[in-house]
Amino acid sequence: MFNVTGNRNAENLLKQLNNCNFDAVLFVTNNAGKCNTSDELLEKCQQHKQLWLKLELQDDNKWKTDICEIFPTVSEAIQFLTNQDKYDLLVTGSIHLIGSVLSILDPDLNEDS
Repeated sequence: MFNVTGNRNAENLLKQLNNCNFDAVLFVTNNAGKCNTSDELLEKCQQHKQLWLKLELQDDNKWKTDICEIFPTVSEAIQFLTNQDKYDLLVTGSIHLIGSVLSILDPDLNEDS
């Protein structure tokens, strides 16, 4: 699961990740699912997906990802994964994305003890 924010160079990160031979790559906004996702954020996910597909077409890359999808919210991406075969999940690119994933996987995480 991937997203970057600000002016960070997504291509540099994706080049490194592209060598990992993932079965599925999900491009998602940092939106946990509590509000509407802007078209601008979805466009950024589309750009990331296009970069990924471009990297897969390079001659030295023999691995092709089975699933390459965009999701407007983290909750939709997680719901998609729960309907798939069992996967190990790497969440990377944005600390905000990691926080959104954790808030969905463990809603009580933010509660005071």
